Amino acid sequence: MAILRPQLALVLGFIALIVGRSIAMNVFGIEPSTELLGLGEGIVVLALLVVLGVLFGLTEYISHGALVVGAALAFMLESYYIPAIPGLIEQVYTPGYVNLVVLGAQ
Repeated sequence: MAILRPQLALVLGFIALIVGRSIAMNVFGIEPSTELLGLGEGIVVLALLVVLGVLFGLTEYISHGALVVGAALAFMLESYYIPAIPGLIEQVYTPGYVNLVVLGAQ
């Protein structure tokens, strides 16, 4: 099981960014940025990364790095996965942000 922890951490980092941005947009009303995570979004995502790391017992340094790399990959790949499934992502993010990313990807 220990060999799968970095892979689990990578996936959890990816999920943490998507859920964290969704919470920041829908609960706190923070306007998203397509260029760089804002302070409000960053704090929500970081808190979620810490909570997921503690819940899943990811205490090794490699797992901490994998959590951050997973979140960074999710952020960098938004311009690919949002236009692929815009109907589903509109339920998670705000429709205005989805339109902004889809138009920017074209």
